[in-house]
Amino acid sequence: MEPIAIAVQPRLEEFREAYRALNPRAVSLGIMAIGCAVLFVLELRELTDDALFGAVLALTLFMIFLFGRSAYAALVRMPARAYAFIASTGPTTYVVNESGMAVTTALGSALSLWPAFKRFIETENTLLLVGHNGFLYIVPKSDVPTDRLNDLHALLKAAISSGSPTP
Repeated sequence: MEPIAIAVQPRLEEFREAYRALNPRAVSLGIMAIGCAVLFVLELRELTDDALFGAVLALTLFMIFLFGRSAYAALVRMPARAYAFIASTGPTTYVVNESGMAVTTALGSALSLWPAFKRFIETENTLLLVGHNGFLYIVPKSDVPTDRLNDLHALLKAAISSGSPTP
């Protein structure tokens, strides 16, 4: 198969769609679930001093609120700022073939072989390639040559074993 070259000017809209597909709120909910488990254990231990239980309850609820919100904010705002910086450096070029994907930006270039990816997700407007290291490549469908979109989708499906066609 002939390599597929994709020239992308990163746009924040695609990033937002991609990030919604990855659902960072799950981390925040996980932190809240741990806090609820702590409360449950405290209740099972039957704290006899109501004042002590009230203080522990208030502190635990405050920590759940504080860390749950901050974890969500960190997962959304920091990557968005990083993506905005990448977008400000100019276009990105992806070259996809049977062995992997080469990425070239104004900052440098890299080659990632297919085993470096754990899955891909297809949204309405993007193809997301998720690396084992947590790195995310966002490929807007509008930037893929129209006659090569089906080839790219088939290649990704074959190359990344745990591909999921929808979020």
